[in-house]
Amino acid sequence: MLCAVSALTLSTAAIAAGPAASASTRAQVAPAADPFGLAVTVAGDGTVSKVDGSATVHGTFTCSEPISVNIWGSVTEVVKGSHVLQGGFQLPAISCIPGSSVPWSGTAAAGDTAFRNGDAEVHVTANAYDPTTGSVYVDQSAVVKLTWTRIG
Repeated sequence: MLCAVSALTLSTAAIAAGPAASASTRAQVAPAADPFGLAVTVAGDGTVSKVDGSATVHGTFTCSEPISVNIWGSVTEVVKGSHVLQGGFQLPAISCIPGSSVPWSGTAAAGDTAFRNGDAEVHVTANAYDPTTGSVYVDQSAVVKLTWTRIG
């Protein structure tokens, strides 16, 4: 969904119910034209570090204009049916080359608890700014299969 001003609301009850049941809502205040052709994807695979328990997820973004893109997101995993692990990431601005698929990768930690092998819900927001139109936000959510790795 694309919007000019946005707010993110997470339901704790929905998150506790599991990745498939968790929900997020973006409030659209004013429709925005997308002067950048901005799009973001989340890959279906990710890793969990055996060293520190952090989860690394990745994907790509594209644009139709040369812009700087901010990306942030969250990783949510339900373990043993009720224990919710959640962590976030925010990347430094990344330059987008029109017509190119630009890779991104983010690492999230779940506090003192390690993420596990298994499915996790990943929510990512990409943002760019145009002085005429304002901020453009593009969201993508996906279920990602996390697997152990010794790197990290």
